[in-house]
Amino acid sequence: MNNSEQPDPTLLDGYPGAAMLVHHDCAIVAANEKGANLEALLKHGAAPEIPSMVAHAAQEGQIVAGAISLQGAKGPITLEITVVPQTDGLTFVVLAKDTTMERNLRSTLVESRQRFKDLVEISSDFSWEVGPEGDFIFVTTRGALGHKAEDMVGLRPEEFVLNPQEFSPMPFMSNRAVEDVEMWMRKADGSTA
Repeated sequence: MNNSEQPDPTLLDGYPGAAMLVHHDCAIVAANEKGANLEALLKHGAAPEIPSMVAHAAQEGQIVAGAISLQGAKGPITLEITVVPQTDGLTFVVLAKDTTMERNLRSTLVESRQRFKDLVEISSDFSWEVGPEGDFIFVTTRGALGHKAEDMVGLRPEEFVLNPQEFSPMPFMSNRAVEDVEMWMRKADGSTA
């Protein structure tokens, strides 16, 4: 597009989130349907990070991306903003993706995992987690059989089991419930238990 051409207002229609075409001063040229809310934020100065990002994209002549946080009626909202300079050097596409749910889910998952680990830690049982490679990625802080937890993490359960070839599947890595399996294991001092 050269400087005399008007931007195509349908340019933004294919984007699933909020999208706007703005001048370097953030005057709105066009917006898709979801971009109306973003347009209102800009007009009311409620998202000062966006004009700063546009100015940075204009100065550097490259794409600028970052997250901004806004206060919504139901709590904080997080938007991933991407500013793309257009070839005319005068206009910029501003894309917004609402990442609030993803961030909340990630935070909830981390919190849930921590609660589980806390429950495991106060339990008197030996608990562990085996990673996709088959090695311990979590062991209760007390460890087991005289082994410290940090000495067990990163090792495979077979390194502690006597005659591991006799077990199929290995109870530590079974995809199904395993009950009443008796196995001998190597203690830290080399004796068996």
